[in-house]
Amino acid sequence: MSSQHTPGPWYAQIHSAPLFTRADIYGPPNGFRQVTEIRSSFGSDEEKAANARLIAAAPELLEALRGVVELATMPADLRDACRSAITKATT
Repeated sequence: MSSQHTPGPWYAQIHSAPLFTRADIYGPPNGFRQVTEIRSSFGSDEEKAANARLIAAAPELLEALRGVVELATMPADLRDACRSAITKATT
């Protein structure tokens, strides 16, 4: 079963504390709807921030990948990999 994700664009706000880093991911409406919160005590602050930025880019990455699959000529294995990623993100 699949449900619709919160529409993009999303952005990440990183909060570092001595024992953990928290990343809040926000999106529409009006940029104030919290999509998710990530807390972690593992990895460097840079790694945590990079993970949060990747998550925040997810809606735009998904739409770009859908466009590439529809418009681009590519080898079958690459098209299959793109479709697999889209399926993973949407089901």
